[in-house]
Amino acid sequence: MKISFSLWNIGEVLGVLNRYYRRGWLSREDYELARLEFLGETVKTLRFKILKLIPVKPSIITKTWKLAEKYNIYQADALQIVPAKEAETEEFYTADQVLCKVSSEEKLEVKCSVK
Repeated sequence: MKISFSLWNIGEVLGVLNRYYRRGWLSREDYELARLEFLGETVKTLRFKILKLIPVKPSIITKTWKLAEKYNIYQADALQIVPAKEAETEEFYTADQVLCKVSSEEKLEVKCSVK
């Protein structure tokens, strides 16, 4: 089994953790711990060849433009779908309603946890 995501997603996770810290939803200690554990697990899964990091190449970026225009979504959202398709992902996990709908329309096997 392999996990794949783009280099962009690392920044997305770190940004969310930082936002939660700034809003007071995470204490300084919880923020630091979550950040270190996420980065540590990312490095560990890379080392064990469980994780495949998809580089954000110009060809991927140009494909995101087409999706963004086609579905009227943010490029950041399209940048989650395109690398999944490039990696021939068997399952695409998301808790984002828009990503759930669009990735399904893009013929990805979507596992949505949207309430």
